[in-house]
Amino acid sequence: MDRGEEIFWVPLDFCKLYADPKRITLLERTEPEYLAEIQRSVMEDGIREPATMVLDESGKMRYHDGYHRMIVLERIGRKSIPVVLKTSERIKGYGRLIDPTSFKVLFSDAPQPKEYQIAVSELFESEEEA
Repeated sequence: MDRGEEIFWVPLDFCKLYADPKRITLLERTEPEYLAEIQRSVMEDGIREPATMVLDESGKMRYHDGYHRMIVLERIGRKSIPVVLKTSERIKGYGRLIDPTSFKVLFSDAPQPKEYQIAVSELFESEEEA
């Protein structure tokens, strides 16, 4: 999976905050065979490609690529997914603003047991308040 990009192990719950729930529902309804195929592949070979989260020029984030993997990992009980963070002027994020440095601190060298859990829970709490 080494593509020369920094890969972060990000909790699925965090990714879902920035994912399109309608797209998840659509994929689950329309592509069950493909999801089963990906699940077999993940169980046998692991994740070969990281998902992509995009940060736009305003600082808003979006889960952009890796919906099938996110669905499969959640189904098999995994709690996190490998992610690369990219910036884009073309792709627009939504939701709460996030500083790329904060993202990297939160998810670099994860999991960082106690500190990591505290930082993520604080981030989720602030998301719920927004």
